[in-house]
Amino acid sequence: MGSAGRGYLGCRHCTGPAGRRDGEGTGDILVRIAESVAECRTQGAIDGSYADTCMVRLRQLSIVCLDEIDDCEIMALAHSHRLSAYDASYLALALREGCALVSLDRRLNEAAVAEA
Repeated sequence: MGSAGRGYLGCRHCTGPAGRRDGEGTGDILVRIAESVAECRTQGAIDGSYADTCMVRLRQLSIVCLDEIDDCEIMALAHSHRLSAYDASYLALALREGCALVSLDRRLNEAAVAEA
């Protein structure tokens, strides 16, 4: 999801589309991603060069911390389209921001079309 010049990165436990907890924001999610990249490198899943490339690309993203989305809206979308609350929160975000929702999930895509 996104619009020109804006990127969205969702993590339901910190800066996801349903909002963020107090004291957590963009810096926190960047540290969590760096931790995952470092773990992949340590486990041999990626090499150092690829890890460095990942982190360079991550720093180039325009990550935006979003305000809360109404939980009632999320629950209503989840119920009406038989989505998880997690998926419904991304749909609610796309609807609120007026941007396209891009997903490989058929049900989520159908819900986005129905809500458009």
